[in-house]
Amino acid sequence: MSDSEPNRVEQAILGALLVDNRRYLVIEQIITPDHFTDGPHRKLYEMIAQWIENGRLADPVTIWREIASTGLLDEYGGLKYMAELLKAVPACTPS
Repeated sequence: MSDSEPNRVEQAILGALLVDNRRYLVIEQIITPDHFTDGPHRKLYEMIAQWIENGRLADPVTIWREIASTGLLDEYGGLKYMAELLKAVPACTPS
């Protein structure tokens, strides 16, 4: 696995959750925040999980205000990086 592969995997997981929160029911049984090697990705996963566990929709539109207020993705490019997370989801991933 190359150095950038874990980051791409983390991006795909986060993107998949943002596209379909129902995936969290499976992902939470396998992945914990500690599995994320990238600090902002870990924090974003925790944020998404908290929203879902509280019965709130966690998609790019609904959580963007909180992400922006914390500066969580600023070092990656903010809103542009959020779009990259969504593009990281494999096209063949079933909903």
